[in-house]
This record gives sequence, structure tokens and C-alpha cells, in this order.
Amino acid sequence: MFHYGIMLDPSTRPVEELEAEMDFILDHSEIPLPAFFTFSIPLLGTPYFRECLERGKLLPNLRLRDLNGVTITQRSVDPAERAVGFARDLVALRGRRGKVATHSAGFLRRYARRLSPLQLTTAVGSAALTCLASAASSPLSSRLRSPPQTYYAPTEYLEDFYRPAMPVRADLERYFRPTMITDSDGRIAEDVAADLAPPLLTTPSAVEVL
Repeated sequence: MFHYGIMLDPSTRPVEELEAEMDFILDHSEIPLPAFFTFSIPLLGTPYFRECLERGKLLPNLRLRDLNGVTITQRSVDPAERAVGFARDLVALRGRRGKVATHSAGFLRRYARRLSPLQLTTAVGSAALTCLASAASSPLSSRLRSPPQTYYAPTEYLEDFYRPAMPVRADLERYFRPTMITDSDGRIAEDVAADLAPPLLTTPSAVEVL
């Protein structure tokens, strides 16, 4: 069974184009559905991260915990509200679940005699997990106590484990604060500035000299 994921980038492409790509897959039952959808992630220290930083694409007050693949972390081509709405719907394919069901039915009809029961179950099960992403990943989590996600890095809420369950000394409080990547102006934050500094020049190795 062929499994794959779709990585989308609202910072370089308009949402309308991204939605059209998703609908193309959903409209063709001969294509298996992706196992997951994610946004491009500017992982710390990678060339892509440095490119985003140099171009001023990273949002202000960006935290390490925001690099989860479902949160808007970069300035988008479309207005932020449009990109955030797309992110909110993308998590469980809201607005497209009917198409997912139709696609799955068509996939089963098309490949019923060519794929094994395990392959068919895996393909359809993958689509179901995509539509129920939060329930599949955290089935026992309580949403009554947690604020709703905003899917926008500067306004995203912090999970309970950032709040100590007991009083802690003042010098230990910093261990419960999220690691900041950018400051309020979108520049590199002090938390990671030293770790991301360009490497110092070193003496050429013997191989380089030869």
C-alpha cells in the first residue's frame, strides 16, 4: 500500500491553490488519500529556517512548541485570517468529509479485487484517522479545560505542562517557559540566538590543505 503525506505552504502559495490541490485528490478515487496533511516547518538550524529568518517570514513571538505542522508560523500570501481558517479546517478536513467518504467508497469499488483486505482497510482507515485527527492522537484529552486552538502562533495557548503543579523557586520558573524563537518584532529571540550563530571559522584540515 502506498502511503504519503501532503506538505502545504501558505507562505508561498495562496490558499485557493492549496485547496484546489486537495480537491483534485479527493475527486479522483484512483489516488489513495494522503496519510496526513502538514504545513512546511522551519525547523531550527536548517537551511530552510535560515531562509525564512533572512526573508522576515517568521511570525513574531514564535515559540518552539508552535512548530507542530498544523499552526501558522510564517507570514502567509493571503491575509492571516484566511490562512488561519484554512489551518483550522485542514486538521480534520472540515468541509470536505463528505468528499472523503465518497472518495473512500470509490477507492474500495475500484480496488476491491486488486488489493488485499488489509491493504483496503489500511487505505480507508488512514482517511478516517485524518478526519478524526484529534480524537485519534489524544482520545482521552479533555477539551473542556483547555482554550480552543487558534492555529496562529502569536496567539496560540500554552498547554498545562507549562504551568507548574506546585510552587517553584524563582530561579526555576524559566524551565516552565516556552522556548522563544522570535521576539515581538520578529527578530531572532535570545533563547536560541547563541545556538543559531554561524559556526566559527576553523583551521583547514589536512585533507583540505592537500
